[in-house]
Amino acid sequence: IERGRELDVRRIDKHQPIREASLDLRREQLKPKQLVLLDASEYALYAIDEELRPAAGRAGIRSFVPIAEVSGALTNAIACKLDAAEQLQAAAATEVATRGEAVGSTSSWTSETRDGVSGTSTVVARNDETGGRRCMNVTDFVIVEGEETRVTKRMCKEPGAKRYVIAEA
Repeated sequence: IERGRELDVRRIDKHQPIREASLDLRREQLKPKQLVLLDASEYALYAIDEELRPAAGRAGIRSFVPIAEVSGALTNAIACKLDAAEQLQAAAATEVATRGEAVGSTSSWTSETRDGVSGTSTVVARNDETGGRRCMNVTDFVIVEGEETRVTKRMCKEPGAKRYVIAEA
């Protein structure tokens, strides 16, 4: 739990119900800026995220944690605004937009988990480098509850690779 500049690490015991843990946050009025979830199981993280999201929203926490599956396709600036399911949708849109390798190629998505959340990925430039490496600039645009975020990232695909991955944002 991050408060201002100090970091308060809390461990939720596996036997402590998540609702009880979220009540502890509210009772102590910690009002964390960000909540980072760590667990060995991806399913457990998803379940915890789903259960804590309503309490986090009431506490003013609007930041999500990027999931590993999207690290090569989404920047943190975009991923942190989206829940896990939305991150997967946004990454899929990036993959669809880059698949054709054509400037102007666009793919859109609409959240299946929250109202007022949508986005697009658009290829805005492309260049081939020596050695067969292909690169393109892709602009991601997301709207979350009326707030717009736009990020352009440089994505490249090495010879023989199946998909483009972020080279720089």
